[in-house]
This record gives sequence, C-alpha cells and structure tokens, in this order.
Amino acid sequence: MAGRENPRAIVIHLAARWSEASDAQASVLGGRHAEDRRRGIEHVALLVEGMRRGQGADVYDLVAFTERFSVAYPAVMDPEHGPQLRGELPRVVLVDARTMRIEREW
Repeated sequence: MAGRENPRAIVIHLAARWSEASDAQASVLGGRHAEDRRRGIEHVALLVEGMRRGQGADVYDLVAFTERFSVAYPAVMDPEHGPQLRGELPRVVLVDARTMRIEREW
C-alpha cells in the first residue's frame, strides 16, 4: 500500500461455497469493491467451507470461488477454524481499521 493511506475500514466476507447467500454476498461485494476502495474501505474474503456444509475449504474451493466471482481483493481460506463458525455462515463483518473493533455484522 505504498503511497496510499491506511484503510479506514475493512469488510470481511466469511464465505462458504455451498451457500447461495454467500454467492449473493460475493456478487454484491464485488460490485462495491472499487467504490469502497476509493472511500478507504478494503475488502477481504475468508472462505471457510467448501461445497458441502461442514467440509473445510481447500485451495481448489478458493480458486473456484475467486474465479467465479472475479474477486479482485485478497481472498484466503481457513478450514481449520471453520468449526468455530458453524451456524454463523455466511456473514459480512465491517471492522474499523483504526480500532480493529467490529462495527457491524450482517
């Protein structure tokens, strides 16, 4: 981020490939990314589960997810911590980048 100010906020998309709601969120966030970035809001996708509920995401899921939605922002997977999020996927979290506090979830 040389030459750029630090982000004011971070949108974290906790996603699951099996979820239609997650697909809808990815589409909306993809459409907002450029404008949000101009406003100092960065996006990150965190793929937790693969094609089946309860199945941890793997690198193939991550590639398929990012290609399907043309994700133009950082995307990572975390299959190890997925069990801690059961029943809470998918969701989007808005974090204040200065305080690192969660400001909103949906």
